[in-house]
Amino acid sequence: MPKNLYVFISLQEFEAFLTGKGFSRRVRTPDAREWKFAKFIDGTEYGIVVYSSMDVQDGHQRGYGKDAIRCQLHHHYDTDPLLDLSATRRIRNWQVTLGGKIDLLERLCQSIQACPMCGADMRPIRGQFGKKVLWVCFRRFEKLAPCKGVRYIESELADKLADDWPRS
Repeated sequence: MPKNLYVFISLQEFEAFLTGKGFSRRVRTPDAREWKFAKFIDGTEYGIVVYSSMDVQDGHQRGYGKDAIRCQLHHHYDTDPLLDLSATRRIRNWQVTLGGKIDLLERLCQSIQACPMCGADMRPIRGQFGKKVLWVCFRRFEKLAPCKGVRYIESELADKLADDWPRS
C-alpha cells in the first residue's frame, strides 16, 4: 500500500470513535505496549477487544507498514482470542473499515446460543476447507469427555467472517 494513503489518527480521535461505539475508555495492561479498548456483549461471556497500534508510553503510532489496528473476539474463560480479524490500516476510511469489523463481531455475538448437546458456551472455528465458519462447543477439545456440539452460522454472516478472518 502506498505510503501517501496513510493518515495520522490521534489517540483522542481513536478513543472518541470507539467510545461512540460503546467501548470502554482505553486500558493499559502490563503485558501490552499499545492501548486496548474493550466492549463486553450484553448477556454473554464474550467481548470485543480493539488494539490501537498506539504506544502506551507516548501515544505515537507505529511506523508506516508496521501499523495494525486489530479487532478480536474474546471469551472471558480464554486468554487467547477466539477470532482475530484482519488488520485495519490507518488509511482515510479507517473508521468505516473498523466499524464494519466491530459490527460483524456484534452480529456474530447476537447469533450465539448454548451448545445443543451439553449447554456450554461455544466458540467460532473455520471449517475444514476455509469458507465455512461455525460454532463448536468449548468442551470439544477436552481430553476426557469431548462434546461434539455444533451450530452453523447463517451463510451471509459466515461468508463475511471467512473473508475477514485470515487463515493461520
